[in-house]
Amino acid sequence: MRRILILLLLVYAFILMGAEFKITGELQKDGFTYITDNVRDTDGVYCARLQVNSDIRNLQFDSNRKPVKIEREMGKYFVYLSPGEHSLTFLRDDYAAYEYEFPLTLEANTAYVMTVVRSGYGSADEGLVTITFELNEKDVYIAKDDNPPILNKQKSAQYRLTPGTYTFKFNKQGFKETSKQLQIEKDEYISINLEQGESGMTLKLPGIVIINSEPEGAEVYLNDQKMGVTTWQDELIAGDYKLTIKARMYHTKELEFSLAEGQTLELPVVELMPKFGYYSVKCDQSSAVIYLDGVRIGEGNISRQKIESGSHLLEAKLAYYHDHKEEFLINDGDTKDFDLAMKPAFGVLEIKSTPVSGADVYINNELVGTTPYTNERCLSGQYRIRVDKALYVSGEETAIVYDETLTQKAVLLTQDFGTLIVEAKDSDIYVNSNKVGSARYQANLQAGNYQIEARRERHKSDSKNIYLGTGTEERVILNPEPIMGSVSVMSNPPASKGAAIWVNGEKEKKTTPAVLPLLIGQYSIKLSHPDFLEQTKNVSLREGDQEKLVFELETYQGSMLASRNKWRRNGWLGFGSTVLAVGAGLFFNMQGDGYADDYAVAKNTEEVDAAWDDMESSYNLRDTSYYISVAPAVYTIYSWIKTGSYNHKLKIEN
Repeated sequence: MRRILILLLLVYAFILMGAEFKITGELQKDGFTYITDNVRDTDGVYCARLQVNSDIRNLQFDSNRKPVKIEREMGKYFVYLSPGEHSLTFLRDDYAAYEYEFPLTLEANTAYVMTVVRSGYGSADEGLVTITFELNEKDVYIAKDDNPPILNKQKSAQYRLTPGTYTFKFNKQGFKETSKQLQIEKDEYISINLEQGESGMTLKLPGIVIINSEPEGAEVYLNDQKMGVTTWQDELIAGDYKLTIKARMYHTKELEFSLAEGQTLELPVVELMPKFGYYSVKCDQSSAVIYLDGVRIGEGNISRQKIESGSHLLEAKLAYYHDHKEEFLINDGDTKDFDLAMKPAFGVLEIKSTPVSGADVYINNELVGTTPYTNERCLSGQYRIRVDKALYVSGEETAIVYDETLTQKAVLLTQDFGTLIVEAKDSDIYVNSNKVGSARYQANLQAGNYQIEARRERHKSDSKNIYLGTGTEERVILNPEPIMGSVSVMSNPPASKGAAIWVNGEKEKKTTPAVLPLLIGQYSIKLSHPDFLEQTKNVSLREGDQEKLVFELETYQGSMLASRNKWRRNGWLGFGSTVLAVGAGLFFNMQGDGYADDYAVAKNTEEVDAAWDDMESSYNLRDTSYYISVAPAVYTIYSWIKTGSYNHKLKIEN
């Protein structure tokens, strides 16, 4: 326990020693000469008067000959020094002492002005915790320690305090006084429940306080309790108050004032000293993302922006570039312009394969392209490269790519194939049951066993098994064997001997009678003779079949007689069809005329409509029948003409 206590004391001492004074306004003449009521030093000489503007309370001073006199006002200290003093030491118990060397020589009876603020761990806002009271009543007076009570008009009150022990008292007319002693170490929400009863509260008379600030809208704290923002005015119980004014990007200012009963006190405008500077960013990569203190603020170029004084971190990030990180310090009024040059985090990678190109390129097992391969923006680093190509042994390499550097890799591929040549006239060629070509096939294949086969329609396949070695050439000739049958062709009468034979449109050398050896399949056999009409027959052959075809040939005259009889028969059929169609037309015409008579004598609308519909239907059928009769009539006439033509030819032949 003792060690822990010592450690805490050391940490606290470190924090205190970390509190520092900072001169934000150098010593300069105030342009004011004291004529009366000035102060003389021990030598009887009029003093130089230093107006020290500061928001630091309880500030002490020391110098070589000791200050002659020190006066205090709200936010100001007046220090009277003997002329010729060279420095002034600023002191406070929880600060590191700071000796300030004057940039000029102090003159008698002359006014000077300077500004000093706190910085580091001891700044007014450092190390504070927030305490929020949640009350069950409004309009409660709250007093911290021995400070005058402040009327809290809402059901919540908030304090900003340094860690420590505090006593709070809560009073309201008609309620018992509630007192809380709190050990404050961290932000907390604390509930306060007032109980009805005798209060016993006695209060001094109030006064009115008016508080203004520059800039406006600054937060107002009285005795560490948050009250509102400037401009602020309200009643306060008479007493002594600590006033704290806070605004973003301005130094917090702490002042003290006393309020008498019934007094209306308008404090001088509290001028907050700026706690900001400016920065801008210009980046050579317009798409780079810019971060300030971990927060994204834009891309590329950032125009001039206000930034709170203190230490900050600027970052720029962009794919394929190294992150740019830069810590910088902004003092009050500083302007910091950044000109960033992003450093590439990539190089150029080129991969070639030899002795052949067009090989697949894998980088870290991912297919990225084929050789020759180039990546103009390859992230710097080490990569595993594999190059694959069919019929070659894969090649592997390791490549290291450096920033803005060309890295080249040539990968050697070793041959892993032989050459196969297959010839099979008029046949399809198959390798391992896969069709690869016809008649002739040549390819480089990976070394190994292969089945080569030639297939041809109506032929028995021819095949061969081979082993193809690396770097060898194998030539294979295959001849599928035909599958045969035969057809014997004869013609009658005997006078037709020697008739020409045509097989599927091609004339054979042989004439009738003849035996034709043929491949299996379907055939059309035709005979032709000068004295006889041509005749065709079809035959189907299977393996080993011996078919016999006998043609009974007719003379030309016999053929004409048969043709005449055919056309005569067709003529009578056409005539009969014509008569039937015309007869149907006459029937429907008569039926339509009957419905027309019914229409003429109809007595009501229903009968009229029915007669009219029936009449129209009959006449439509009549017209259709007449139209249909035209076709058989024309065919009849054509048949009679053909019959007459053949009669004329037969008469000439006879």
